[in-house]
Amino acid sequence: MRHWLLLILLVALTSCSTAEPPRVEGIEVQPVWNQGAAVDDYPEALVLKVTLENKSSAIKLLRGRMRIGYGGRWVAMLTLEHKVTIPARTTATVELPMKLNIQRTAQTMQLRSALRQRRTEGVEIDWQVALRSRMVYVEQAEEAVALDRLAGENIEQIRDMLAEIFE
Repeated sequence: MRHWLLLILLVALTSCSTAEPPRVEGIEVQPVWNQGAAVDDYPEALVLKVTLENKSSAIKLLRGRMRIGYGGRWVAMLTLEHKVTIPARTTATVELPMKLNIQRTAQTMQLRSALRQRRTEGVEIDWQVALRSRMVYVEQAEEAVALDRLAGENIEQIRDMLAEIFE
C-alpha cells in the first residue's frame, strides 16, 4: 500500500468510535481533476476507496478534516465532502470523497523540494473528526504531530504518497 497518509486519516476517523475499529484491508486513491486544470496543477479532490472489515456496529462519518503542515505553516487540507456510512459487521468497500486544498505558496514549494530529497522532517499532521455509532456521537481532534513520529516504520510509503500528491 502506497497511500499510508490517507490510511492514517481513515484510522483517525474511525478509531474513537467503537471498541473494535474497522480493519483496513485495502485502499485505492483516485484523484479528481478539475476540468481545464493545468498539467502541473494539483487534483481538486481525492476519492478513497477503502476496503475494510467492520466487526462492530455501523459508523456514520459526519465530518472529517486533516491538515498537512510544513515548517510551521499549513500547506494542505483534506476534508470529507459528505457523510459516509461504514456498514455494520461486514467487509465492504467504502468511498470517502475528500476535497483537497493545497496552498500555492513558497512553503508548499519548499515541501515539494524536501519530498524530492526524501526528507519529511518538519512535516506535521493534525485532524478532527465527528462520527456517530448507534446512539453515541463522538467529536475528537488531535493536535499537530510530527509525521516522522506518527508514521513509524511506514515512513517510506508515506514519503512516496506525499511526493505523488505534491508533484
